[in-house]
Amino acid sequence: MASIRCYGFIGEGAGEYGWLFLEDGGVAQVAGKGESFPIDFSPWLGHLHASASSLPVRDRLPERGPAWYLGILRASRLELCQSLAERNWDDPNRLAVEKILICFEILEQNWHFIKERCEGLPWTMVHCDLQPKNILIQHTVCGIAFLPLDWRMPAGDLQLPTWPGLMPQATGLMHEGHGHA
Repeated sequence: MASIRCYGFIGEGAGEYGWLFLEDGGVAQVAGKGESFPIDFSPWLGHLHASASSLPVRDRLPERGPAWYLGILRASRLELCQSLAERNWDDPNRLAVEKILICFEILEQNWHFIKERCEGLPWTMVHCDLQPKNILIQHTVCGIAFLPLDWRMPAGDLQLPTWPGLMPQATGLMHEGHGHA
């Protein structure tokens, strides 16, 4: 699997920030604004996530299993309920929020299905902002090479698992997820 080379990482200060030295991946995005991903992207993404599940970094990454996402669902629902009570919404917006809250309730009531589907799936790192602007492509002799990145968040979700010579200090730049993206 092709990837951008990682030339090194230098921590700065108390380790909260640092410099990650990467190969230039070019500027060709996988798709333009409003376009969808190419069909051969799906097998590549599956391969990326499956190969990342074998990396020995799980205990250095935050828990991001079904319980964590259920907590986000509950917090979002609570915030929407408070907003609905506090704000003076016009009818179309109030109706939209009420429909979202119904969806949240149904989702939470059926969360056990999500939890069951995740059981037995490997823990893996996922790209937490997967959209065309964060995937570059390079044309190689073997075909298209997909190069995931995200410069919006310096300590964000770069796909380091496939980089040769991954330095242990750089694993702080990765997010962990459960199952599939």
